[in-house]
Amino acid sequence: MAYAQTAEDILSRYFAAASNDDIEKWSQIKTLYATAESYYSTKGFEFQDSTFNPADLGYKKLYKRWPNEQKEVLFSDSLFKNQTSTFFFFKDRRVIMLDFMDPFEVGPDEKSTFDFYPLRIQNYVRHSKRIHYNGIKSIPDKSVPCHEIEITTNNGDHFLLFNTETHLLDAIYFPESDVYWIISDYKIFEGYLIPTHIASMKNGVIFSWTKYLMFAFNVEFEKNTFKPNR
Repeated sequence: MAYAQTAEDILSRYFAAASNDDIEKWSQIKTLYATAESYYSTKGFEFQDSTFNPADLGYKKLYKRWPNEQKEVLFSDSLFKNQTSTFFFFKDRRVIMLDFMDPFEVGPDEKSTFDFYPLRIQNYVRHSKRIHYNGIKSIPDKSVPCHEIEITTNNGDHFLLFNTETHLLDAIYFPESDVYWIISDYKIFEGYLIPTHIASMKNGVIFSWTKYLMFAFNVEFEKNTFKPNR
């Protein structure tokens, strides 16, 4: 099998595959509403214990308004009735609201905010100080090898792994924590190709995942949706 050998070729093929040769169409989405099922195991992360515990399941509603407003509401049940916490994401801060606690603020975190991967990667490229092709890499639990592209920006190094057959993004690697985000189950929503399953893996063990159930675009939100008030 012949592989492209430049970062520019690989990124170009990705943008074409993920956006149907029209990356600018993503900017037509101004707001998003989504629901998801999620799982996080502290034992899985800390001790690489792969035992599934149903008590670690959760559900969330995601509200996003570009460029810098996001809210996630977490629930303990699949009917989205028993709310447990709310998280707000802004350009300069995050606001966390937990049951039986006063809201508190922490610093921003790009990794925990939602964005479409073509736009996120395009932003990396636009602000890049260096783009390097690291060669063919194998990812645990993936049968097809990937091209690894390393993009350096002022915010650090971003390691992106693209499927050598589909050209789509298969994973993101975080060397500081030795964690992979495994990106899969691409589906089409209103003409947009979006991965619906994002799993976090360390030492070959999946300790966290999010499975998106639905997406709705350009939703009109209530005016107080992104105001973190009790």
